Amino acid sequence: MDLLNLVLTLRPTGAGKPPPRLARAAPAVLLQRIAAQDPHLATLLHDEEGPKPLTCSDLLGPRRNGAISPEQTYTLRYTALIAPVAEALANAFTPGETLTFEGVDFSVLDCAPTPAAPSLSAPRPGDLSDAGNPWIGAEEYQTLAARHLLSADGPTRLHYSGTVFRAQKPGSGRPEERRQVGAELIGRGATGVQADAEILSMAAEGLISIGLRDFCIGLSDAKLLSAILDAAGARDYTRERIRSALAARDYVLYGELVSSLDGAAVSVELLRRLPHIHARAEILEALRTPGVCEAAEGLGQTLDALDNRGLGRYFRLDLAITRRFRYYTGVVFEGYAPGCGNAVIGGGRYDDLLACFGASAPAAGFAVDVDSVASALGAQTIISSKPSPANAVNCWS
Repeated sequence: MDLLNLVLTLRPTGAGKPPPRLARAAPAVLLQRIAAQDPHLATLLHDEEGPKPLTCSDLLGPRRNGAISPEQTYTLRYTALIAPVAEALANAFTPGETLTFEGVDFSVLDCAPTPAAPSLSAPRPGDLSDAGNPWIGAEEYQTLAARHLLSADGPTRLHYSGTVFRAQKPGSGRPEERRQVGAELIGRGATGVQADAEILSMAAEGLISIGLRDFCIGLSDAKLLSAILDAAGARDYTRERIRSALAARDYVLYGELVSSLDGAAVSVELLRRLPHIHARAEILEALRTPGVCEAAEGLGQTLDALDNRGLGRYFRLDLAITRRFRYYTGVVFEGYAPGCGNAVIGGGRYDDLLACFGASAPAAGFAVDVDSVASALGAQTIISSKPSPANAVNCWS
C-alpha cells in the first residue's frame, strides 16, 4: 500500500483560536510519532530536501468568529504517499490520547485509516489503462485518464473523486493535500455556448444540492484577457507578470505594471479598470473596445443561457479571474462562499489540453474543493443557528 489516508476526529479541550500554523505543526507531530517507530525513516524525512512524501489537510469543522469550540468535533486528514510512511502512519495515533498543535490541545476521538485510492467513473464502461497509477488523483492525471473514455458518438460526461497534491511555498501555512471531486464534458459536441452553460449549470446545481447558500461564481474568458493584453501592448515578461499579479490579487503591483504599458490608450484604461468593474451592463459596455469585443461575444450569450435555466443569479462577470494553469482556452470561473477564503469551485474550458496527451478533443470541466466546501457549510450552520429578531440583517466574520 503506497497511499494511505488517516482521518483523525478531534475535539478541542478548550475554546479559542485554532493553531495558526497547522500546516507546519501537524506534520511535525506526525514526524515525532514516526521517530518513535522508525528513527531512521524519521531522520530521512526530516533531512530530505523538497516536498515530503506526506501531507495533511486543514482543520475542518465549524468555527464561530474564527474560533474553535470544545462543543464541536473537527477532522484532520493525513496522507502518506509512499509505503514506509503509510505503514508508520497507520499506527501513529490512538483514540483517547491528547495531541498538541502549537499549544492547542485536542482529544483524539477516532482514527480512521483508509487506502487513498482515487476513483474515476463514467456513464458507460471504458478502458482505463492508467487505473493502477497511484498518482491518478492529481488533477492533470484525471484529465489524462479521461482520454481513454472518449466516445465517437457524442460528448463524454464523466465525474471523478480524488486527492490532489500541490506543492506550496515554504512557510505559507497552506496544506499540500486537498480532496477534490469534479466533472468533465469532453469530445465531439462538447463545445459552444450550450456546452459551457451545461457545465456551469452543473457546477451551480451541485453546490445548491449539498445545501450551500449565498455562493457566487465569477465568470470570465481566457481569450478575453489575452485580447485585452494584446491591445494594450503587453508583451512577454510584462504580460506574464500582469497575469500573475492578477491571479494573486496583488492590485498594487498590477496597477504599476499596467501603468507602464504603451499600447492603445482605451485598452490600457480597460486593463486598469478590470479588477474594479462587476456590474454586468457596465462590463459588457466596456468590452465594446476595438480588438476585444470579438472575444467577449460569447460571454453575454453564456449569461443569457444561464438566465434561461434559472441560474443567472448565482453568476456574475469577473474579468479579473485568471486561473493558475495556463491551459484554459475559453470560459473560466471560480466560486466563493462565506466562511471560506479559498474558492469552493473552479474550472473552465481547455480545448487544447488533451492534444498534449495524444487525443485532441474539446473539453470543459470543473473541480470542487471538498475541504473548502466543508468549511463554508460549517460557517453557514453557525450563522443560521444564531437567533435573529424580525427584520434583522445578518453578517458573518
